[in-house]
Amino acid sequence: MTVMNGAKLTAADSATDSPTVILLLNESLRVMAGGLIQGKWINISAGNIEVEGSGNINAEKRGYAAKSGPGISSGRFTAVVYVNVYVY
Repeated sequence: MTVMNGAKLTAADSATDSPTVILLLNESLRVMAGGLIQGKWINISAGNIEVEGSGNINAEKRGYAAKSGPGISSGRFTAVVYVNVYVY
């Protein structure tokens, strides 16, 4: 699978109990310069993963703001942002 320059694969789901982007690839994943994969929780499994210089796999700012979201109690904060990458 190739994410080309200017292409975006985005999941806007707010679920926190399972991945919002799941890519299970038998071969390879390539994110070309200017390509983007983003979601709150990203799970990628591929034989080979290549991300070019300005390509991006991003879960940044997809979690909960400070002092909000599941797991908050007694003044504690739990950030919920996940990126799982498996290369076999």
